[in-house]
Amino acid sequence: MMVTIRDDGRLELPEEIARRVCYPLHGMIVCNGNVARAGILPRIKRHFPGVTIRVPFFAKIETAMDTVSLLPFQEKAVVEWLKNGKCGVIELPTGAGKTYIALWLIAFLRVTTLILVPTVALLRQWKKRIEEHLGVGVAVYGDKRKEIGAITVTTYESAKVLLSHYRTFFMFIVADEVHHVPAETLVKALIDAVAPFRLGLTATMWRSDKKEPVAFELIGPPVFRATYEQLKDYFPPVEIVKVEVNVPVEVAKRINAMKKRDAEKIIARSGYRISAVVKILRERKGKAIVFTRYIESARKMAIAIAHNTDRTVAVITSKTKREIRKRVLDDFRNGIINTIVTVRALDEGLDVPDVEIVILAGTSKAQRQLVQRIGRGMRPGKKRLVVFDIILNNVKLDEERFQTRERIYMKQFVSKN
Repeated sequence: MMVTIRDDGRLELPEEIARRVCYPLHGMIVCNGNVARAGILPRIKRHFPGVTIRVPFFAKIETAMDTVSLLPFQEKAVVEWLKNGKCGVIELPTGAGKTYIALWLIAFLRVTTLILVPTVALLRQWKKRIEEHLGVGVAVYGDKRKEIGAITVTTYESAKVLLSHYRTFFMFIVADEVHHVPAETLVKALIDAVAPFRLGLTATMWRSDKKEPVAFELIGPPVFRATYEQLKDYFPPVEIVKVEVNVPVEVAKRINAMKKRDAEKIIARSGYRISAVVKILRERKGKAIVFTRYIESARKMAIAIAHNTDRTVAVITSKTKREIRKRVLDDFRNGIINTIVTVRALDEGLDVPDVEIVILAGTSKAQRQLVQRIGRGMRPGKKRLVVFDIILNNVKLDEERFQTRERIYMKQFVSKN
């Protein structure tokens, strides 16, 4: 059987396929008789493996493919994606080289490619990697630029406008941090994008709203997944150290009686975690990232570290200007700064190499956030990573969240103490 992509970007479906796949997607009508919106191509491939997709015309691009080499587990991921009709989600831990899988596939397919990323920092990082490894120019749509090229990088926010004008131009869509795809406005953009080839990349597909199936419909199903435990031959062992901070019983009782949001703020503003972080960084050498929950507490923590240790420290938050963030990360890579305190700004995708210590000084129980934060220190070839998880004794909210994180540690990571 054959599905034809028309010049207007719609699909012509054989009657047998139309009967099977023409049900709504995320509440949207996808078919008018035997003519369908192109965003259901992954659904068609799932129901009809081996179906032929006829594309009237698309240009080939030239890339330097021999500059990208893959590790064995990355090769397995590529094979599974190809076997699934060149659609699907690859779920690998932070630091496992998901970007290099995408680069290899861009070079292999040699078709017009759109890369979707959640932040401008990642947009710039992808542009740099493509130019370095594939030897081709990269267009940027976003970050105050509106360029369209054979390989284009854009943010999820900008993609909504871009795809409304260029839905038939791109043959391959790479969705980095693909768990963002179920956002309603992005669903409306992707439902009409032609792209017969679709790749989703993430460290963990888990979403609190349980909308993972929406991404699977638009990008393709999970085709390959591995945890740090399964890749232990490639990654350093992770030592998880529980750091218990004693909170006076009367203080803990008052916090436990509060509403959740109020309790979170009181915990963050107290100095209990700060003293524990300072003690760790006095005793341990090596580059460190400290994750906390609020900007205010991040700034207080950085001041305490600067005044009470011999470390050089900087703060990166959502309020940090781009040029300052870039300079801090460059200084961190070059060893001028050896400690970064952050809130959420380094959670997703950004490459922060050479981290030896990760301190969780105020984090939630969200699986994706936890895996991504620990992943800041995970890179093949490193000797070891130590993760300090600071918990306030007698504080119910803190203890409950640690129990959830502990289950994730047991499931995902190699060494647990």
